[in-house]
Formats: sequence, C-alpha cells, structure tokens
Amino acid sequence: MIISGLEKCSFNDYPGKLAAVVFLKGCNMNCSYCHNQELLKNEESSPALFEDELFQFLQRRGNLLDAVVITGGEPTLNPGLPELIRRIREAGFLVKLDTNGTNPGMVSALLSDGLLDYVAMDVKTILPDYNQVCRVLVDTGSVVRSIKLLLDSDIDYEFRTTVYPGLTESNLYKLAELLTGADKWVLQHYSPEGNFHVDTIDPDELLEQPNLEKLASGFSSYIRECSVRGKKIPIALKNWDMDPHPGINTPLDVPKLLS
Repeated sequence: MIISGLEKCSFNDYPGKLAAVVFLKGCNMNCSYCHNQELLKNEESSPALFEDELFQFLQRRGNLLDAVVITGGEPTLNPGLPELIRRIREAGFLVKLDTNGTNPGMVSALLSDGLLDYVAMDVKTILPDYNQVCRVLVDTGSVVRSIKLLLDSDIDYEFRTTVYPGLTESNLYKLAELLTGADKWVLQHYSPEGNFHVDTIDPDELLEQPNLEKLASGFSSYIRECSVRGKKIPIALKNWDMDPHPGINTPLDVPKLLS
C-alpha cells in the first residue's frame, strides 16, 4: 500500500474530532473537478510515508488526536485497507473513510467487521452523468448499493456533492431524491485550486451558480441535515473541460471491485 501523504492535524476532516489524515494513492476516476490528481495513478513509487512510520507518529500523538481519516485517491481499491484500519483502531483511534462508493463489497466488509466509525461518500452527480463527470466508465449500480449500505448502517456518515460548473438546481433535486432519508448531505463549493481541467478564469464570462445556502435549506423534506461547505468562487464556463474520456485512468473493472 502506498501512503502518499499525511496531514498531521486537521480540525475539518472528521466532524467534531481532531484527526490525522492519511492519503492513499490510486483512483478509478479522473473527475473533472478533482484537486488531488497527483494521487490518481497507483504506480510503484517511493511512498511519502511507510506504514511503520505512520504508526510511530500515531503513537507519539496518541494523547492529542482522536481519529484518523483515510482518503485518497480511492482508498477502497487497496486490498490492504482492512488490515491498516484494524491496526489504527487497535492503536486507540476512531477511523473515518472517504470513498467514491464504487466498491460496495469493500465498504460492506468494513462495516460488517465494525472497522469504521464514520464514512463520507462522494456522490458525484446524477447517475446518467457519471461517465462524463468522472471521465471513466462507472458502474452506477455499485454507487447506489454503497448509498443503501450507508442509509441502512448504524454509524455516522455523510454524503458529499461538489457543485461543479454545470450541475444544475434541477439535478441537485434529483440527487436529493436519490439520497432521501439520509442523515447528512454536504454541498461543497467547487474550487479550481489544483485542477488540471480548468484554464485561467475569465472574469468577463462567469457561470451563474446555484445559491447553495438557499437550496440546502429547501432539501429538508429529503435529507435530515443539508449543509454547505467551502467558499464560492466564480468560474468561467468556457474554460470547463467536460469531454468524456478515460484520461490517465482505465475503465472500472467491476467484477474485480466487487470481489
């Protein structure tokens, strides 16, 4: 397993907890709004941190940190993920997993084994638009199964949607319907920072974006709690690259993901 980075202290990644954030390399998507694209390729390279070094750090911070957040990339693609989480929990930390939901088999196994305390699942867009936005072929049935796993679970969770340029108010309502009954849905403002698919912003041709705060207050009939995260940044639509192509990724190997 390639540990590509470690944020030693975060107040924002695990609600109400002080957490370290572990970044794992490799992803099966190439989303148009991704700001962690350096983590997409799961290629052999020198890790930023070896596992033993991670646990030495956690041992030193045991009296300060509450939790560890595992993110990426897409962490559930790593077959060693359950053992990594087990070691973290044995060290006395809560564990939060960030996932895109394409591997419900792994999510189900982690939940069944009681290895997770919190899950944040990214719901990228309405189901028919997944291939275009994620720039790979996506088994949206797997995404739906992961949504249902969390809805039926007894742990804390949240769904997250980045409101990228072009995601309309109508589509947000369709997503609210898809997530009906969820405890928490976070709408995230899109940020161009670190994004390879957006050129220089043209202030003369800005895209009108939905009023997320107003929309969030109107989703109460679907979601128990809907909130907004991040800062609104005007984006030029003409600079937005939404061409559906695999980019640096390959299409999802669905049978492998679900094994």
